Amino acid sequence: MGCSSKESSHSSCRRSKPGNARHSGDHTSERNDVIIRRIERLTELLSNTTAIENGLIIPDTPVRYVALEQSIFGDTLWAYFDDLMTGIIQQIEASDTSFVDRIRVHDLDTALIYAPKWTVDSLYEVPS
Repeated sequence: MGCSSKESSHSSCRRSKPGNARHSGDHTSERNDVIIRRIERLTELLSNTTAIENGLIIPDTPVRYVALEQSIFGDTLWAYFDDLMTGIIQQIEASDTSFVDRIRVHDLDTALIYAPKWTVDSLYEVPS
């Protein structure tokens, strides 16, 4: 069924150029690729881990960021997940030991690795 000249500007009446058609499956395929890549990177990150202390439950659909907090003795690991960097930062700030442990935030989409930037807001007296 064709469109009248009055209706032709409406998006449902426009026709895409041959070869430029975007199939609804394209987005699903791209999303699946992202999920597979995230699972592969997460599996690689956790491959040498024997135990995670904070009851890590890997989400069914892996989120973009994972923060791994390793104790200074190397025997304990905590993990945090979030789709937003701000969420990861809040979880790190809530950790009791984040200032002494080694923390790395992994972007599962780009494979970039971030470390917290700490600032000193006060000092306390150390007994002699």
